Amino acid sequence: MEIIVLCIAAVLLAGGGWWIYQRGQTFLQDEVRHQKLAQQLGVQLAWQSLREYTIFGTYRGYQIAIQPVIYPVAGMSRLWMGTRILLPMINPNRRALRISRHLVEHRVLERIAPLDKPLYFSHQIAPWLEITTNDMMFSSLILSEEIKITLYEVFSRLEAGVACIYDEELCFVMPGLIRHEEAADLCLRALNLLCDIKDELN
Repeated sequence: MEIIVLCIAAVLLAGGGWWIYQRGQTFLQDEVRHQKLAQQLGVQLAWQSLREYTIFGTYRGYQIAIQPVIYPVAGMSRLWMGTRILLPMINPNRRALRISRHLVEHRVLERIAPLDKPLYFSHQIAPWLEITTNDMMFSSLILSEEIKITLYEVFSRLEAGVACIYDEELCFVMPGLIRHEEAADLCLRALNLLCDIKDELN
């Protein structure tokens, strides 16, 4: 009987040790992936975990920040996790532009940059892309043909997401954390889209 108990204990200890090792390896791989993205951008990484980090610095002449975002989901115990890319901006007239692709599973994105009386911007980029604004002339100037092409290239790779000019921010929020190289590539594409928009603003 004692031998059986010892065998069970040994199996449990071995399994626990393997689980801890795997968690450590995953943590290290996550950090390396984020460090690689930061190096690719020529900026810095402040790392604690996959759910708590900041990539920050100057990219293409603009101050940037990339961080995870976590929102509670109404009526559910789980959390919605995504990635947020931010460029600070000066916006004294509170002009707003919201570009979005939604799915029911990502309804939490509706909280981002809500407009009280949105004007719907007509376009032919894609039927699943919604563009709203509070200043049609302002948005018309920003949404050049080049920007529209880049919008399609970025959003067509995502099942949901929001790009917006709102208050003092130019930002992009997409579902999911940067758990693999494809997510890092999408993050880079979204960041370049925001920089292109900032170029148009300038």
